[in-house]
Amino acid sequence: MSIQELEQKYADLGEEIKKLKAKPVSNKRWKAEKGHRYYTVNVEGKVVSTYEYDNTSDQWRYLLGSYFKTQAEAELYRDRQLATQSVLDALREAEGDWVADWDNKEQRKYRTYISEGDLYFDWNTVGMYTPKDWHSSKEAWTQVIKSHEDDVWLMITGERR
Repeated sequence: MSIQELEQKYADLGEEIKKLKAKPVSNKRWKAEKGHRYYTVNVEGKVVSTYEYDNTSDQWRYLLGSYFKTQAEAELYRDRQLATQSVLDALREAEGDWVADWDNKEQRKYRTYISEGDLYFDWNTVGMYTPKDWHSSKEAWTQVIKSHEDDVWLMITGERR
């Protein structure tokens, strides 16, 4: 490769970088164009592809969050939903007679969180960041984190370990 060819490639690369930087970044959720494919999770828990026609089914899938560009995104969504329900079911079972009393300011209601790559639970920030049904007793969270650690991680982060 000659110096001129290398200089031209460098110039072309610089132009390509400028174009990429100029592209607007959107935080808007992806939606397929009419007639194009997207993926969803059906009522049997299977990931299926379908096409966008802006009909009632397409609109409801989008509104409910079961609408994805790739099969992998749909599978992760499904797995996170299953993990979350598994964790919540295990919490309710582990609680025994404990019931969250939201009028009782003295009752400690624990929630789980991640810090520096590890799972923890605490009561001091209850209600600030997590849904009420994610709160439970210290004993229940101790048990559930031990028995469902990967599901808890997926529930919180949306990522597989």
